[in-house]
Amino acid sequence: MSFLQIANSPILWGITFIAVTLVLFQATIFLKKSYKAGKELGFTKEQLNLAFRTGIIASIGPSMVIVVGMVALLVTVGGPTALMRLAYIGSVSYELMSVGFAADAYGVGRTAAEMTPQVFVTALWCMAIGCIGWVLVTVLFTDKMEIIRDKMAGGESKLIPVISSAAMLGAYGYFNAGYVISMNNNTIAIMTGFFTMLGITLLYRKTKNRILNEWGLTIAMLLGMAFAVIF
Repeated sequence: MSFLQIANSPILWGITFIAVTLVLFQATIFLKKSYKAGKELGFTKEQLNLAFRTGIIASIGPSMVIVVGMVALLVTVGGPTALMRLAYIGSVSYELMSVGFAADAYGVGRTAAEMTPQVFVTALWCMAIGCIGWVLVTVLFTDKMEIIRDKMAGGESKLIPVISSAAMLGAYGYFNAGYVISMNNNTIAIMTGFFTMLGITLLYRKTKNRILNEWGLTIAMLLGMAFAVIF
């Protein structure tokens, strides 16, 4: 049996259908619980609807990136695996890196023409085992993060937003630093997105236009990708 027959087999499509259905089910449960919790915290229905609508619109940009990257993943691991992995992890670079490790181990290229069933299976194991750390950290330490944050604040509630903001800025800075100094298309994308978002934020503060607040992230990401391709 060839690689493509295995990668696009009905069995894998069935497993993928079950996995993606589970993700959608979890997302629905989380959405309902967050809506209920928002009401208990005193948020109005209009505020909650605005938050959810803004979140949906803001997800368009990141989703476009995943869709574009999925094309490359489709060629190497087939439709079912590409859909399942991106539905769970959403990191095209990680999945492609796993395929690269498997291909290098067998001394073959990363194209569909050179892929074999053995390379495909090895790539699947790399994908699965490599993300176990993320799952374990989430399961074991998610409920303890708030305790750690409170201890870092030393009982000062005013410091909690500062610590949270600093952690987010540090994480984003770490991921983006390499692209900023690479001085190539990645730099163009980063800088375009940064200045676009800065301009949208300043304009929103003056006009209070809801559209700018909802579509800002998506606009910045799409312009960043467009400028990276053009220049």
